Amino acid sequence: MPYYEDVSGVTLGSTSITTVQSVSFTESSPSTTMGGDGNSYPTARVRGMRQVSGTIALADVAQAQALVGDAGTLGFTGEDSASSDDATVSIVGVEITDCSTGLSHAGAGTASLSFNAISADGTTSPVTIT
Repeated sequence: MPYYEDVSGVTLGSTSITTVQSVSFTESSPSTTMGGDGNSYPTARVRGMRQVSGTIALADVAQAQALVGDAGTLGFTGEDSASSDDATVSIVGVEITDCSTGLSHAGAGTASLSFNAISADGTTSPVTIT
């Protein structure tokens, strides 16, 4: 799962998202296994459609809560934690699906926004990294 730190310029559509600490996302292709009557182990696997989902961690709890349900293109620049290289990331078709919030011992708020993305044409990945 790509994980980006030191992110800047985070936007969802025309909305600027502030106090972002990190962005992570995954592109997966879930599978389901099954077997016939009397089988103890799966004998077949069905692969599902590719899916893109992720999280945005930020400190502004009020802004995070207000973004639930918003949709658009998610864009940001950040440092790839695996390579330390800077990257510009664009993910089209993003919808913010939920917000988890908390408070640290010192009373600072934290929020985690979950999102998923859909392809514009059904064949092209919603993710572009340059």
